[in-house]
Amino acid sequence: MLASVAKFLNNAVALEKTLRLVQALTQIGVALTTSQAAAAPWLLTRSQVAVSRRFFRLHKWIDCGTAALAIYSSGGLNDTIVLLNFSKQTFLSIYFFLEMLTISNAIGITNAQWELDIFREASKFWFYAIGTSFLTSAYAIMLIMFRVKPAADNNTNENASKSNPTTGTGPPEAELQKYRARFYKDFISDGCDLLIPGSFLGWIPAAPLYVGIAMSTSTLLTLSDLWAIIQYGRQEPNYYVALSQQLKGQRSQNGGSKEPRTAKENGVKEL
Repeated sequence: MLASVAKFLNNAVALEKTLRLVQALTQIGVALTTSQAAAAPWLLTRSQVAVSRRFFRLHKWIDCGTAALAIYSSGGLNDTIVLLNFSKQTFLSIYFFLEMLTISNAIGITNAQWELDIFREASKFWFYAIGTSFLTSAYAIMLIMFRVKPAADNNTNENASKSNPTTGTGPPEAELQKYRARFYKDFISDGCDLLIPGSFLGWIPAAPLYVGIAMSTSTLLTLSDLWAIIQYGRQEPNYYVALSQQLKGQRSQNGGSKEPRTAKENGVKEL
């Protein structure tokens, strides 16, 4: 067990998310205290953990900017899901870049008003990024409900699929269950995360206790996925990209293709 924990915490992303959970729990601790003296150690812990997390994402704006550029270069911005993902990565890149400019203020070296103003503007782009991600999850859920038709689970229904033009070209129902699980998890996680910058900016009225609970919930959802990836190497495909490809496959069939394409031909298995 100790070896598994060590393996997990030796991963930079997992360590940063673990610190995020600690920060969320200290936020709850601050909210539950009844006096300023009792809140002091919780406040100190929260601020120190928050600063330590800043160094993990100091240059993350480069990764997000590269991802946004790759999406733009692919030429697929006419697709709604791809466009939303491009917007999310762009907003995140701006947020991380602006936040990087205020690191000296975070560690107490400087205390300029312009740094506080920049941090507030950065938080707005953070809110936009999470909001865009939230919309992406909601849109994907609606597509799964109303647009994607599950394909046959095996080859026994192949002849029926060819004779019936209404047969679905999407993934089998068992595969769609994985899509739904991912989209609903992201929907809940993004909804919780919206409270963090939203409450800081004053756009969402939320008590510190509820912000801490929401932050803990979203972090635990992320940590569960990270644990499976790090410990067991379970790499899931990008279900948003896969869904976009499935819809393109359905449109191609409706446009006159002779035979429905399989899930593998539509790119799900290769992701």
